[in-house]
Amino acid sequence: MGKQTRSMANQIRDAIRASGIRQREIAARIGVTEAMISRFLAGRSWLGERTFDALADVLGLKLSSKAGRSKRRRTRKDA
Repeated sequence: MGKQTRSMANQIRDAIRASGIRQREIAARIGVTEAMISRFLAGRSWLGERTFDALADVLGLKLSSKAGRSKRRRTRKDA
């Protein structure tokens, strides 16, 4: 997990604590398992773009899932 991604995970972890909403409830609201949220917060996995954006929305955060991703363009070789 890169430095920027870790920073976003830390922001989300802090926001979850501040919200008082349990990870289980957040997971249910965005349609994932509690384990998936836990793995993301521990740095063992990444959330898909829609899931990440839904999580940020539930917590009232202005984060973009694209902020921690590479901006490399696809080429014919990638196809």
